[in-house]
Amino acid sequence: MRYILFLLVYSASIFSQEKIEGAKNHDLRSPREVFSIVSQKNHFKLETTSTGQYSMGYYAHDKLVNSWKVSSEQAHLFDDDFADKFIAIKYEMNPSTLESCKWHYQLSMRGETQKICDHEKEKILIIKKFVDKLEERFSSSKKV
Repeated sequence: MRYILFLLVYSASIFSQEKIEGAKNHDLRSPREVFSIVSQKNHFKLETTSTGQYSMGYYAHDKLVNSWKVSSEQAHLFDDDFADKFIAIKYEMNPSTLESCKWHYQLSMRGETQKICDHEKEKILIIKKFVDKLEERFSSSKKV
């Protein structure tokens, strides 16, 4: 009887260790995406950590080219501006009538996504102006 009890306790401990070792790492220091703007060639991504630090990343063909630290004040301004544009495009403007299309931009904000098709010129112009502002702000900044 002792052996059966020992065997049950031992096997339970092995299974619980496997669950712990196989669990995902929920490290709070890892960055979390605030928003991203992806085009066919490059994209910008604003990220934050649990400690309130922000960084703007610039990627070319999915490879990080440059990253800049951003003050929380500046990050909130960019986030608010992007959120206004994202909400207007997604909820206030007419959706694309095509079921599938070649996308010009893919937008992401707090888990929500939106694709802007090549034929949606007004939406493209809105995001292009925002991207131009990001490029102007970060092209002359030093690399982190």
